[in-house]
Amino acid sequence: MARILYITFDGITDPLGRSQILPYLTGLSRKGHSIHILSQEKEGQHEREGAAVLEKLKNHSIAWDHIEYKNKPPLIQPLIQRHTIKKKAVKIVAAKAIDLIHCRSYMAGWVGLQIKKKSGTPFVFDMRGFWADERKEGGLWPYNNPIYRIIYHSVKRLERKLLFHANHIVSLTHKGKEIIAGWNHIRDFSDFISVIPCCADLEHFNPLRYSTNDRAALRTSYSLTNEDVVIGYLGSIGTWYMLDEMLDAFAFWHKHIPNLKLFFLSKISLDELSPKLLSRCIPNDSVRVYSTSYDRVPEHLTLFDVGLFFILPVFSKSASSPVKQGEMLAMGLPVLCNRGVGDTDQVIEEIDESLLVDDCNEVYYEKVLRVLKDKKYRESLVPMCKATANRWFDVNHGIETYHSIYTKITR
Repeated sequence: MARILYITFDGITDPLGRSQILPYLTGLSRKGHSIHILSQEKEGQHEREGAAVLEKLKNHSIAWDHIEYKNKPPLIQPLIQRHTIKKKAVKIVAAKAIDLIHCRSYMAGWVGLQIKKKSGTPFVFDMRGFWADERKEGGLWPYNNPIYRIIYHSVKRLERKLLFHANHIVSLTHKGKEIIAGWNHIRDFSDFISVIPCCADLEHFNPLRYSTNDRAALRTSYSLTNEDVVIGYLGSIGTWYMLDEMLDAFAFWHKHIPNLKLFFLSKISLDELSPKLLSRCIPNDSVRVYSTSYDRVPEHLTLFDVGLFFILPVFSKSASSPVKQGEMLAMGLPVLCNRGVGDTDQVIEEIDESLLVDDCNEVYYEKVLRVLKDKKYRESLVPMCKATANRWFDVNHGIETYHSIYTKITR
């Protein structure tokens, strides 16, 4: 089997790394691949979770090197980080006779591209979305600023080079694959793109691990009654997640369902939320906020009756696969979300079209009320949610696809 260098600028001690990197790599190790991870880790997060990650890796053929995450001064430090990672990667490739470099996103892709040019080592470009367009559309790289405009076009040029030189490309969505395949001025992509969405470890996100009594006890600890209907949001709230629109929708639904509760399983604070709640006449006692480790996320998802996320439906999001979607569906939760994000429309339509909000206004919020009001109807959707998670988001499907890519390139 192959010797793989896996480069990621995301930390494997971060919740994202625990969810979206380690399950794949441990599965690929079981397939016989020897893997060396090269990452950058936040100091505090590494102190908290590093030992747990090492414990997880010790029974697998996986080595791990990392550098400390730094981002200041902005613009300059990321370039320093990139070159530091490259120096380490070059040494690992030489010392371990690496067969293939797996590059997670664009900066890792740049490293893989440089090494391929120098030594011929093939690389996989695992895109994770249209990064430059995400930064531009999210206002992180304001296009009216000449410096950020130069950076945007520089990264778009890098994108073209990565798409041209990569030995294989991984897209998170079928919609993203279709867009890339239309860029036939770069290359013929027909045999070089695979789709692997943000999968979920279905053994970890398994509702059968938690009894009715477990759920009731956990609800009691958060002052939630059996009669409360809990809408749950999972994960960070940043550039793309439409917090104001989600609160507008909850305010509308709360008028019709007084025992409706909104639970943020997130690092957002109630102090940050309070002004927004006040302006919408949402009582503070209708909202819960809590942050927990990746290991305890499935347990806390049992608190929810319905999942929720709204994401800006812009061009870059056509290539996005929300991690929270697969994890909540795996737990049997119907998920309320908006149209126009990656393959989300197709995924949710397999369960029930009424879960999709066509636009963020009261006309479409009202369409969702049946799901929130009718407990029996919600429960009837649970088997379909689990089945859809199995079809779309089982991490074992992702592992098999990566395994076939590795084998095809290195055989």
